[in-house]
Amino acid sequence: MLVGELKGLRSARFTKSSRLVFSVCKECRARKFQRLVGCAPELCESLDAKTIVFLTFGPHDEAYS
Repeated sequence: MLVGELKGLRSARFTKSSRLVFSVCKECRARKFQRLVGCAPELCESLDAKTIVFLTFGPHDEAYS
C-alpha cells in the first residue's frame, strides 16, 4: 500500500523504470478509501470486489506525481 497523497493505492514495477498504480476494490471498500482514490459511489457499488482499477502507468517520476 502506498502512503501520503496516494494512500489506499498499490503500485507494481512493470519495467525497471515504469510503474503501474492501481486499486483493488475489495481492499478499497474494506478500508473506506473510495473518496481518497477518487472512486464515484455509483461506480464502486457496481464493480465486483475482485475488480482491479488501473489508474496510471508511466515512468517512476510521472506515475507518482
